[in-house]
Amino acid sequence: MKKTAIALSLIFFAAAVHALALQKLAISAEVSDNGTASIVENYELAFENISEKIRFIDNAQKNSSSMLAWKADYSFFYPHFEATDNRVIRSSITFEQGTNTITLEYDLEKPLMTVVKDAARETLYEFSGKQLNSFIKDGLIVIPNNAEISITLPKKAQIIGQNAVPQVETAQTKITIKPLTTSHISIQYSIQKPIQTKVNSLELIRDFFADSANLAVIIAALIALAIIFWKKDDIEGKIEDYIVKHSEIAQGGTEEEVELQV
Repeated sequence: MKKTAIALSLIFFAAAVHALALQKLAISAEVSDNGTASIVENYELAFENISEKIRFIDNAQKNSSSMLAWKADYSFFYPHFEATDNRVIRSSITFEQGTNTITLEYDLEKPLMTVVKDAARETLYEFSGKQLNSFIKDGLIVIPNNAEISITLPKKAQIIGQNAVPQVETAQTKITIKPLTTSHISIQYSIQKPIQTKVNSLELIRDFFADSANLAVIIAALIALAIIFWKKDDIEGKIEDYIVKHSEIAQGGTEEEVELQV
């Protein structure tokens, strides 16, 4: 009798776990100018009954924001843009009871986008199947029917090329990837670099002194100033003598003029 009760409880538990289903997965990435991204994954769940939801809420409170605990309990839950060479560095996990939605927010250690070319006037980036590694099965990229990925590029991004996959839509600076099965995805976009209009005063001084002609002028000016300072007393004496001499001449000229008027 005891064994029968245990068996029935195990069957009930297995049925309850099986009944919990991922109804919808919506992944969005906000990309910055340098290719890094802030990622949000929303897992909309479906519960078979209220008791199953209550058990899940208890488990959610226990797991809190522990990524390891959530991943251990639910196989569908993990950061889909994480890779072996690009790990999650910051994350938060919340559960909204009203919408039955788990929200996972995280940042990656490295940029999400790959730099294809870094030129003087622009940087060319690519989003490819490599970034969708968690969706690759048997060599194919498989986005399931209950999933959708949206990527918002920087405002100044210009999408300049993509492979012809109907389920990959681009509109201005937004990329939307709908359910598909394909062997290759590649979307390239460019970020224009601003023209350097500001003058760096330190660089200007450095360039001025680097010019040999300017350096010669500066040295000559310094030598002249040194000579003037060294002979300052002699120069001042000569100036005073000059002023006195010409003052006497001016006075003599004035007296002579007065005598002529008499």
